[in-house]
Amino acid sequence: MQEKGKQTRPREEAIIRDLLQLDDATEIIFNDCGWTSRVYIIRDGEIAFKFPRNESVKEEYRFEVPACKTAHHIRGDVLIPEILWEHPDRDYIGYRGVVGAPLDQVSQSLSKDEKAGIGAALGTFLKQFHQQDLAGAPTISLESESAEHEKTMELSLPTASRHFTHNEVSAIRGLVSKHYPARMAKLGLNKGLCHGDLGYWNMIHSGDRRVGIIDFGDTGYRDVSIDFAGMTDVEVLDAALAAYGSHVEREKIELQMRIIPILDLTFFVGKEDQQGIERTVRRIREVSLA
Repeated sequence: MQEKGKQTRPREEAIIRDLLQLDDATEIIFNDCGWTSRVYIIRDGEIAFKFPRNESVKEEYRFEVPACKTAHHIRGDVLIPEILWEHPDRDYIGYRGVVGAPLDQVSQSLSKDEKAGIGAALGTFLKQFHQQDLAGAPTISLESESAEHEKTMELSLPTASRHFTHNEVSAIRGLVSKHYPARMAKLGLNKGLCHGDLGYWNMIHSGDRRVGIIDFGDTGYRDVSIDFAGMTDVEVLDAALAAYGSHVEREKIELQMRIIPILDLTFFVGKEDQQGIERTVRRIREVSLA
C-alpha cells in the first residue's frame, strides 16, 4: 500500500500543481497515514487533496462530498473543510482545509475550560448535523455494523493473540460479537446522520482555539452515540452532551468507546505501525477489557 503511494506521488503531485498553478518552490506535504486515501497538504492545511487508494474508496467519496458540503453550511463555531475541486470520476477531492494541529496531538495541553469550549461547539454542531437529510446516504443497521466489527476484529486477531492471554482474547471476541450488539439492541437505536468516525484523530485544533472536523467518508445514518465515542476527555464529552440537549444514552457511548480500540488495532496492524500497535494494546487493556 505504501509502495503504491510512492509510485503514484509524482503523478498526483503534478495534478495538484496544475490545478493550483503552483511553482516548484511551493511545498506539497505527502501524508500517507490514511487507511483509504493518500493525502497531500499545502500551506499547513490551507489546501488539501485526497486520492483514493483503490476503486472502492470512490464510493465513500460519493457520500463524503455532499456530507462535507452539508456540514459546511451548518452555522456554529465548528470549522468544516470546503470542497473546491471534484474529479468527475472521483479520482480526487480537493478542498480548503482547516489550518491547525490534530486534536489528538494537543489535547493534553489544553485547559479544562478550553476542552469544555470545544465540547460545547461539537455538541451544537452535532445537534444540527444529526437532523440533516442526505439523499442516498447509507443507513447502517445494527446487524451490518456488528458484522463489520467482527470482520475488522478478525484481521488483527493473530496480533492480538501475541499480546493478550487466551481468556483476554475470548473477552474481546465476546465484547464485539455478543455483548455490544445485544446491549445496543436492548437500549434501542436513535439514528441520525452521523459523521461515523468522529474522534480527536479527525478533529483539528485551530490557532483561534476553535475546532474543525475533517474526513466525512464514513457518513451515514446510525445511532448518534457513535459521534460522541471519540470524545475521550470528560470535559469535552460532558459539554458536548449538555449543548446537544437531546438525551443520548451514556451506556451506548461507553459501549462504542470500548469497541473503538479493538477496531483501531487492525488499522495499525495494516500500517505495520509497531508504536501504534503497542499504544492500542494498552488502550484495549484500559478501556475494552476494563
